[in-house]
Amino acid sequence: FIEPSELERRGLDVLRRHGLPEPEREFRPPWAGPAVTRVDLAYPDLRLIIELDGRRWHDRSDAFENDRLRAQFAAAAGWLVIRVTWRQLRDDEAATVARLAAAMVHRAA
Repeated sequence: FIEPSELERRGLDVLRRHGLPEPEREFRPPWAGPAVTRVDLAYPDLRLIIELDGRRWHDRSDAFENDRLRAQFAAAAGWLVIRVTWRQLRDDEAATVARLAAAMVHRAA
């Protein structure tokens, strides 16, 4: 495993504090290849991916393009990608968790 970033630690802490199921970290999706090697958090049984986006890595144009490509591969395979930012976890934790929980309920149906 790769050591989690501060954002990943915060995201996992938020999920745990609100009683959401434990996701798989550093998940290698079925379509993994040169463009997509792993995703931050995943619930494979729900075909749900949570990407935790910090500005340090995701503001660069190459990262921006790669993020869109990764989401396209996921959508083509029937997976939902939810992108969560540092600011959402910090300033809007309850609403962010509510959206994630709603997505999980919808995916489970």
